[in-house]
Amino acid sequence: MVGQQGGNSTTSSAGLNYSDVLGKKQNVKISAGYFFNLTDNINNTNLTRQYFSTGDRSSNYTEANNTTTRNINHRVNLRLDYEIDSMNRIISTPKFSYQSNSQTNVIDGQTFLSEGTLLSQTDSRYTANNSGYNGTGDLLYQHKFKKRYRTISFDVGTNINNKFGTAAQNAMNSFQTVSDSTTLDQQAKSSGTSYQITGNVTYTEPAGKTGMIQLTYEPAYTWNKSDKETFNNDTALHTYSLLDTILSNKYDNNYMTHRAT
Repeated sequence: MVGQQGGNSTTSSAGLNYSDVLGKKQNVKISAGYFFNLTDNINNTNLTRQYFSTGDRSSNYTEANNTTTRNINHRVNLRLDYEIDSMNRIISTPKFSYQSNSQTNVIDGQTFLSEGTLLSQTDSRYTANNSGYNGTGDLLYQHKFKKRYRTISFDVGTNINNKFGTAAQNAMNSFQTVSDSTTLDQQAKSSGTSYQITGNVTYTEPAGKTGMIQLTYEPAYTWNKSDKETFNNDTALHTYSLLDTILSNKYDNNYMTHRAT
């Protein structure tokens, strides 16, 4: 959800791992882990530019850009290996992760003539809150036949990925020389959902003294849905009800694939 960031970051993290062997025959192996990560980031920049025009006149632009971000991660994983007997085995590997991110960005910019006259000013404030979770699961069954190298396995996997977010943008640009200003006052909400289920059937058969033939069939079904709506402030009604079609979109798609080797 969040990539690498500049600025100064403070990170706190913790983790826990567990493993054991269970059952009277010591044929059940289990391992699990939990990881937590918290990162606070502060990125403050100050910018100064000088513009030259024809003649002796020039203008200076100054900007203060301050961004604060908090990112939280939780990850849990589990592996269960059950050896039923020497010919059969079941392996299960579920995983789950959750992430939340909040960000605030404030920009204050001013343009002055060289003698100090204020030409224009911009003030912007942006806030965003996003969260999402991802869950995967894999269940594998393996069977060995009495004939050496003859095996068959069945694997079923699932993947769920959901994201949700809200954002608000409030900005004003004022131009002192013409006594004019423009404002931007928006709120947005977004969501994204993805589901996937996969399968795998693999069969192996000995060929000759040292060779082996492998046949694999892999079906997969994927469903994606995305929805983003951005609304401008209706100053007459004092509500965010004016849909911005350029910054809004929706799509829904699903597909199925088959692969055999």
